Amino acid sequence: MKGKGLTSLLISLLVVSTLMATESTSLTKANPYLPEKIAMNQGYIKSNGDIDPPTLPIERSGNMYVLKGDIFNYTIEIQKDNVMLDGNGFSLMLSSSDEQLWKPRTGSPLIQISNRSNVIINNVRFVNNFSYTDFFTDISVTNSSNIIIIQNSLNRVGVGISMTSCTNSTIIGNEFRDNSNTPGFRITDSFFINIEYNNVSGHFHGAEIDNLKFSNISRNNLTNNGGAGLYLTGNNFKNNIFENNFINNVFGLFYQGDPRATLSASAQNRVYNNYWDNNYQNIEDIAADAISSSDQSPLASPISTSFDPSLFPLPSLSSTSTSEPFPITLVTTSIASVAVIGIGLLVYFKKRKR
Repeated sequence: MKGKGLTSLLISLLVVSTLMATESTSLTKANPYLPEKIAMNQGYIKSNGDIDPPTLPIERSGNMYVLKGDIFNYTIEIQKDNVMLDGNGFSLMLSSSDEQLWKPRTGSPLIQISNRSNVIINNVRFVNNFSYTDFFTDISVTNSSNIIIIQNSLNRVGVGISMTSCTNSTIIGNEFRDNSNTPGFRITDSFFINIEYNNVSGHFHGAEIDNLKFSNISRNNLTNNGGAGLYLTGNNFKNNIFENNFINNVFGLFYQGDPRATLSASAQNRVYNNYWDNNYQNIEDIAADAISSSDQSPLASPISTSFDPSLFPLPSLSSTSTSEPFPITLVTTSIASVAVIGIGLLVYFKKRKR
């Protein structure tokens, strides 16, 4: 009897479990607020330099790849080192003939860079033609070095730039705008990264920074974001955060999950010469701009964050050679100074151990 009772109980549990799984699946399918995954087309700049498929409107001249028209619903994966992708004012676009344009959507990044070095992404527009703000990533970079992302327009698509496990790279002069569901950009587990002259507004957090070391965050305009202008979490160590405008965010700088923890932020990161204005307070009346009180020298007025590309010349790639690499020399003096500081600290700690 006990055996039969146990068997009946197990069967009942199995039936309930199956019904719950079925109901959960149907709810998932019916829930209009869950992002729908879109199967993106795949395009490549291959390791041998070829463009695949060759019908893509990309023209190659040596190590320079130039867009000659807009590209719809493609992930462009760069599999070659020492290249520049110049958007030439054209766009990588998300578009659909689906009448229900309001549905949230997600998919693979529009540009994918992994295990590469010496790659420049310049002057590309990222455009979302859906009515709903989506959960895509414009540019995804992982395990790479000497990457320069400069003067791109990253609007309404999702996370503008996701950079993970990278070194000696620069994000400069870009515009991130209008996606209240995602951060403008996200940097994780990286070091010697220079983040300058970017305009970030209308996102959830302007930027999410996690385990970033020996880097610069400067001359950025972080405004009108629904969460923090700059959200720091994890072990962010020996970064310089200076000459940024924090304006009209819910939190100016939100550190380690609690705005009160911002008071200790300068113990690990140097925060100075930033402008703080009209960043709100939460319902517990915790100062959202607590970090401004520990800013070593807060500014009394906003600082200019306009980007002058003539100060950061890109290498010339006009050669018709398809095999010779080009050196990337766009390393600003500020990131070079961070490198010197990092080396000095390493020497200091070694001497202390002795």
